[in-house]
Amino acid sequence: MEHLVSTSLASVSVKMESQYQFILDSSNYFQWLSYIEDLLRSKGLYRIASGQETKPKDEDKAAKWENRQDQARGLIGMSISPDLRFHIAELDTPDEAMK
Repeated sequence: MEHLVSTSLASVSVKMESQYQFILDSSNYFQWLSYIEDLLRSKGLYRIASGQETKPKDEDKAAKWENRQDQARGLIGMSISPDLRFHIAELDTPDEAMK
């Protein structure tokens, strides 16, 4: 029974996340910005994406930070309409892409 409950909750969580996916287009920047900020916060990536968390000097920590930065940039890129992606195509960092 516990297995059924956890499976059901997991599928509800996935459905809720995909149900509220928001794509930036030419008319909804402020709505998108609010959405993407909340999404990044929920994944623990907002401080990196906003430039508040800088790259650590320690090499081991720096590699993990860079991976998290890539995750943030990927989420931003995937939430932009294909028609507008050219605006961020050359940008590697999430803080640049957010602007």
